[in-house]
Amino acid sequence: MKSFFVENTLERYWPYEPPAEADFSRQIVRCIRQLFPGYHGRSWTPIIRDGWGRGAQPDLVLVSSEFDLWYVVEVELAHHSLSTHIAPQLETLSRGIYDSSLVASLSAAIPEVPGAKLRELIYREPGFLCIADDYTSRIHSACREWNFELAVFEPYHSKTGGWAMNVARLPSVFWDRTEAERYQLRRGHIFGNREWMELPRQFPLWRGKIIVHDATGTAHECQVLDAQPPQISVPTGIVVPGRPIALVIVDRQRRIVRLEIDI
Repeated sequence: MKSFFVENTLERYWPYEPPAEADFSRQIVRCIRQLFPGYHGRSWTPIIRDGWGRGAQPDLVLVSSEFDLWYVVEVELAHHSLSTHIAPQLETLSRGIYDSSLVASLSAAIPEVPGAKLRELIYREPGFLCIADDYTSRIHSACREWNFELAVFEPYHSKTGGWAMNVARLPSVFWDRTEAERYQLRRGHIFGNREWMELPRQFPLWRGKIIVHDATGTAHECQVLDAQPPQISVPTGIVVPGRPIALVIVDRQRRIVRLEIDI
């Protein structure tokens, strides 16, 4: 997967620290098609309110080219206060109310997406993505707490003001379709001898039983639950506590996957 995107290949680029989130956000928008192939993306800054009336403004919105997925995007500078700025933003957006009142602002932000599609999409639970200019474990923890995926884009610029972006971290749900056969799971709760894990939204629309091969090649019948988001139950005996876990598609037609554990 390509990780360094430039506006002009003939120029030289140097790292720089954006003076404000708005500057970083504008730079992301300039190269959003390269960063998120298969998505429409624009600046989107309505006030999103949660059930307590607290408001927060996202920075961007992403809508898949198939109009079946959408992401509310928060752009952050890593040096900003986690407790007084970053975490409250993530919390409010995660708990926000997303309904038809937002269709007009979405249509204005991404006019190439048909209005009828947006009216359908708004009632599907959005995904949440935080884009930071640097990685910190505290930001990562806050993202996990409030159900945000975390991307890290390191900004560069040239002497003439051209942009470049180094993709230091990108969730697998945004990889090119040709590379997206690997799906990262979100560790969940253990009930008896099974652990329920959250599947990413781009996982195939499989429901019921699928076959999971563990590290030894042993096949296990596992259940995919039709929930929002979808979940899968996996035997606790084939996973390692606390380790990242992914599923790799082996045979789509027969719904066979391979379990991978990062050690």
